[in-house]
Amino acid sequence: RTRTRADRYTTEFFRCLEVERGVSPRTLLNYRHALAKLRASDENLPGWMDLKADHFRRYLMKLAAEGLAKPTVRLQIGR
Repeated sequence: RTRTRADRYTTEFFRCLEVERGVSPRTLLNYRHALAKLRASDENLPGWMDLKADHFRRYLMKLAAEGLAKPTVRLQIGR
């Protein structure tokens, strides 16, 4: 059930990006990839609605510690 709810949230998020914000297909693909990597990074992450800024910060710090360049880390959060 949580998976279905998460899928609904992500589907709506990407629909909003595409339709309301007009982002490019490549940007959508990059965001999908970034969210999938976030999810795969920690099997103990809470559901989408329970994620906090600290979850994202820890993930980005982990990427930086792995040696990713700052622009690559920024890409993970859409800046």
